[in-house]
Amino acid sequence: MSDNGSGERNARDRDLFARYVSGDAAAFQALYASYERPLILYCEYLLRSSEEAQDVFQESWLRVVRLRDREQEVVVENFRAMLFTIARNISLTRLSNRKQSSTVKLSLDAMGSEGDWLATEAEPFGELEDLVNRALERLPVLQREAFVLHAVLGYTFQEIAEMQGGTMTAAKTRAFRARAYLRKLVSNWLGLAEDDDAIDDEPHRVAQSPLDYLSDE
Repeated sequence: MSDNGSGERNARDRDLFARYVSGDAAAFQALYASYERPLILYCEYLLRSSEEAQDVFQESWLRVVRLRDREQEVVVENFRAMLFTIARNISLTRLSNRKQSSTVKLSLDAMGSEGDWLATEAEPFGELEDLVNRALERLPVLQREAFVLHAVLGYTFQEIAEMQGGTMTAAKTRAFRARAYLRKLVSNWLGLAEDDDAIDDEPHRVAQSPLDYLSDE
């Protein structure tokens, strides 16, 4: 997303949040509608557990609701960053308190070319998505988070750095290392698939969408 587009979004969110704090329930619904889908996806990718993701999702919104009850005036410059930081902190606490997580199958084809969220019920990429999801589970949490925030949710590296409490260089490095690992694993898998096709003498077609997230900037 361009700086101009990000600035327009932040301005819209600031206005909606200010109206919500003033008692406008419709403003809260507008914020919820904007971030419901990306927030739940973020929680699911980070936690790798549908049940825990739902818990964190609900708790994050509850904390937003509680901000209205504070005595002092609440000013939010970047609502999206605040919301995802709340979810991140809750998620990392949960991750530190458990040793294993159950897996959840997600579609990497969650966004359209214009950044619109798509409601896809079909699973057109089958084994390829299974492979990418398994690979994501093996990544260190911070690498997985940086990759998902940038490649799937559209955050800038500066925004990711602020959320992770580090530098933009560190955020880029984590995302690129994650992409390189995923791309290598998928490429190896596709190489094996091509060998099988040669033996079977059948054409091999590779679905593009999941791989789009693994390509270079």
